[in-house]
Amino acid sequence: MSVIYVALDGGTFAGLYDIRLANMAMGAHHALLPIVVTCARREDAEAIEALSIDFAKFSRRDAHALAYSAQESSLDIPNTKRNPIYAIRTGGEETGIWVGFKWDRVMRHLGHSTKGKVYSGQFRNIKEANIYMLDKPGYNFPLRSGDEIPRPTTTLPLGPDSATAAAATASALAIMPPSPSKLWPSSPSKAAARPASPGSSDDSFATARGDTSDDLDVSMGRLTVTTAIPDNDSLVVRLLAQFIAHPTGMGENNGGRPLRFLITFGECADEFLALKMPSAAEL
Repeated sequence: MSVIYVALDGGTFAGLYDIRLANMAMGAHHALLPIVVTCARREDAEAIEALSIDFAKFSRRDAHALAYSAQESSLDIPNTKRNPIYAIRTGGEETGIWVGFKWDRVMRHLGHSTKGKVYSGQFRNIKEANIYMLDKPGYNFPLRSGDEIPRPTTTLPLGPDSATAAAATASALAIMPPSPSKLWPSSPSKAAARPASPGSSDDSFATARGDTSDDLDVSMGRLTVTTAIPDNDSLVVRLLAQFIAHPTGMGENNGGRPLRFLITFGECADEFLALKMPSAAEL
């Protein structure tokens, strides 16, 4: 059986590969992208790869926009007994989606234990599997009353977060062995030259490049964090504190990892609060 790997990255590494890229989406993979999809059939891989073009139009931290674009695509790959779909969202030796493989072949990527691992095979189709992979803590994945992802009223701007995430991916891949054979042009700029995929939408949402409104979440995402924040920024701290409460008992760090809040407006806002935590009086 030939295996094709799809890197749904929305950036430099998007494309089809004949081997899985080393160090990509491994273990406790917190980032939304990349998502690695392992396909048993080339036609499935080629159809799924078109999602990278849609993903490239939105911030890599905008779970709502990415999930909605996956839902609205015209991908039509059902989960069947002959072509099953499984996903490991986090905690496995490898994370991602497997299309066309039996569970006994997929489960080995969980490692020696299933404890603390997040995985599923309860999908009707590949769209639901991609949406499942984007439902991670710390992002703006929407609340749902049913199966449908509601249309976003705003989208996060394309900005430094996209460049930072791409740089982090490049750094992680820097120690990989010689590059595998790429089976398809990968960057969105090159992919855009191909005929439009049936999975791409021409509506205003799919062609948006980020909202530039003055919404609080967007504005806070533009904050520049420095090691010294002037005292006159207390107004901004109090404003953020209306929406984010620092969990009781959490110290200045969390085992050496960045602080994670129950609600987040992005890394910049989190780091800002971590540097200048509101007092009890300000809350």
